[in-house]
Order: sequence, then C-alpha cells, then structure tokens
Amino acid sequence: MFHGKARCEAILRSHPDNRLAAELHLACIQGEEELKDKQLKKSIIEGTVGVAAIGLASVAGMMLLGGGRRK
Repeated sequence: MFHGKARCEAILRSHPDNRLAAELHLACIQGEEELKDKQLKKSIIEGTVGVAAIGLASVAGMMLLGGGRRK
C-alpha cells in the first residue's frame, strides 16, 4: 500500500506550513476512508448473499425431504 500519508506527516512535522503536503495528507486520509467504506459495503453484501444461500439450501433440503409432509 502507498505510504504517502506517513511521508506527508513527516513533512508536515518538519515544515508545518507546506500546503502541498497538507493537501496530499488530506487526500490520503480521504482515500483510506473511501477504501474502508468499500470494504464495509463488500462485507455487507457478502454476508447478505451468504445468509440467502443458507436459506435457499434449507428450502431445497426441505423440498428434497418432502417438506415434512405426513403421508
């Protein structure tokens, strides 16, 4: 992963008025937040798909076993 955030922080510590380093630092923070949001959304979707797959497997199993109907 790009370690620009740490480099920008180092520049900002030694040159606190460096506008370009400050802008890059903020861009790095924003990029990290966007990546976390994408990962969270992906996890939510995968979890939902997993639960749906379990539900479908349960229904299919009941259908194969006759749905618990008495004969």
